[in-house]
Amino acid sequence: MPGVEVRLHLYVVFLCLCACLSDASRIETHMTICVAVITVKSREPLVNRLLNQLHNLSLPFQVGLDINVFCDGNCSTLEMGNFPVFSLRPLIAEKPLSTATVRRITQMYRLVLDHIHISMNKSWCVILEDDLVLAPDALMMLYHGRQLMEMDPSIFTVSLFNDNSFHFSATDQAAFRRVSHFAGLGFIMTQRWYIDLIRPNWPYSKPWDAYFQSQLTKNSLVCIIPEVTRSKHVTNAFYSARSHIQKPLNSFESQYLANSILPEYNFSALIQSEYDHHLTKLIATAQDLVFIEDACFVDDGHFVYKKCNSQKMLNRILKERNLWGKGNGGVVRGMYRGLLQIRVCSSLVVILCNDSPFYDHNANNSVFATPHGAQSPLRGVIGRLQLDYIIVTGDDGLDCSQVCAGVYKECDVQGLFLLNKGCAVLELLALSCKVCSEVKVEGSQPYTGDMPAMLSDGNCCTGWPHHSSCFGKHVESKRICPCK
Repeated sequence: MPGVEVRLHLYVVFLCLCACLSDASRIETHMTICVAVITVKSREPLVNRLLNQLHNLSLPFQVGLDINVFCDGNCSTLEMGNFPVFSLRPLIAEKPLSTATVRRITQMYRLVLDHIHISMNKSWCVILEDDLVLAPDALMMLYHGRQLMEMDPSIFTVSLFNDNSFHFSATDQAAFRRVSHFAGLGFIMTQRWYIDLIRPNWPYSKPWDAYFQSQLTKNSLVCIIPEVTRSKHVTNAFYSARSHIQKPLNSFESQYLANSILPEYNFSALIQSEYDHHLTKLIATAQDLVFIEDACFVDDGHFVYKKCNSQKMLNRILKERNLWGKGNGGVVRGMYRGLLQIRVCSSLVVILCNDSPFYDHNANNSVFATPHGAQSPLRGVIGRLQLDYIIVTGDDGLDCSQVCAGVYKECDVQGLFLLNKGCAVLELLALSCKVCSEVKVEGSQPYTGDMPAMLSDGNCCTGWPHHSSCFGKHVESKRICPCK
């Protein structure tokens, strides 16, 4: 997995929400949501899809939509959907936009943000890319997130996106966190931060998101993100499967996109004083883990893991678990003041580095005692698989949904994540495997949604957990499936 990811998405959508909320539990029914979309020709279908979704998301809250589409090129083929009339505005710059991809993206952001915050004088807006799919409560989360920003000046933005929202690392849709990295992919930009912080020294030579991260870090600001992501790309480069492999039927199968609307959004616990107090109490009462995966031995527990001495080690801990580590600006995704919270199975683990202000060198947390004295890094994963699943090897050409149906059970994608942890797990639970090897996949390398599997020679392979799919299959291999 690459440690540094620089997003070079060409096209973005800006959603500007402006109104005032009298009832903290719901959006004011007479609010108007101003939407500004930036795109280029040939992207019209994506724009129409997003605008239709925004319209549908706004219906439960009875809010209006004021849509402006900024287009680099001829977008005259944009069609009217169920959304209200929109204004089509060409992107016009004093000088021609650069032909270099990164520089052009930055210029496009600058043009639209200038129009929104200077020409239109909007006090705040939310930036969305035009190929995003949004969770049902995306508008609600952003609206209440804006209220939180008004109460806490240490918050740079509220983002819909969590890079590590996978089924083995995120489960609680009601959990939100303060983090030190700039998340993007659906985030609030205020007029204040744009005029005072971003615009004055914005270099076109630097990717826009890397520059935003540098300003967040320089000024000791934070971003609010959900544990379970509220935005996801509608297309995924990792799903460019070989023709003889069936792609997942569900494009959200690997990454966990929130699917419900919460009964309330009380973000006051995210104010710095309240949040830091909660973390201090959580750490003081948590049991200490010898191995992070020991958390899999219990349901819904909370633990602390203290074997971390730097951000560099924190990045390594994430990479070893197939999670995204360092992002733009070299900041570890999800980190906050030297700690990071992740879900392991269904338990919350606070990874606490000894350079964190939350680290108490005199603390005496009780050490979690694993069942039967188990002492190995993957024992918790193996124990969880043995407790909750039966591991079944299917016939050639069947996917795991079919294999599990044959034993009157269902395939579970979280179980696939656990089974794909590595050969040490697979060799112990799939006894028919002769030799096991791990398929290394990064970037645009081949899709591995048909793993883990036994090949025709009796050898077995695990795949990249991000590709885990109950529906992947290959005519010459037998899927090894966790059935529940």
